[in-house]
Amino acid sequence: MNALDNSEKKEKGGAVVFASIEEILEKKGSFVWATQGRSMRPLLKTNRDLVEIKKPQDVYPDGILKVNDVALYRIPMQRFEGQYILHRVRKVCDGYYIICGDNNVNMERVPFDWVVGVMCGLTRRGHEVDLNGAVYKAYVKHWGSRYRRRMVLKRIGASIKKPLRPIKRRLRQMLKK
Repeated sequence: MNALDNSEKKEKGGAVVFASIEEILEKKGSFVWATQGRSMRPLLKTNRDLVEIKKPQDVYPDGILKVNDVALYRIPMQRFEGQYILHRVRKVCDGYYIICGDNNVNMERVPFDWVVGVMCGLTRRGHEVDLNGAVYKAYVKHWGSRYRRRMVLKRIGASIKKPLRPIKRRLRQMLKK
């Protein structure tokens, strides 16, 4: 599956510019692309998985995502221009979501209007993953319920690594000689 075809390309001053995901969703109704990054591991791995995104209004009548949905959002600030983030909804509040990547420990507050789409399909190594199936639901339940434990373990790991850095550096220097 190719995420972008020629219909998503535009000519702008002699350069080829791809349409935004919002424009593609408006025109075609869905968008498929290969994931990048580590924030949604172990569910999504870079260049291995393809996700299908649809507009929230096409998935839910009120356009409000549910807990454990995977939201695609865009932060409307210049320094984040052109970047899209795909993270899981942990809590739905009045006017915003609490969102966190499966491999992250920091929660993010994302207003409803930043959300561009919701993951409604996942293809791994050419095989469709059933997002309503027992295996996926067990993963979501298991991984989500372990959030606090993962947060504590990451912080403990970071606190252990910091004092060990000078020792690692010294060992590397000694091994180079």
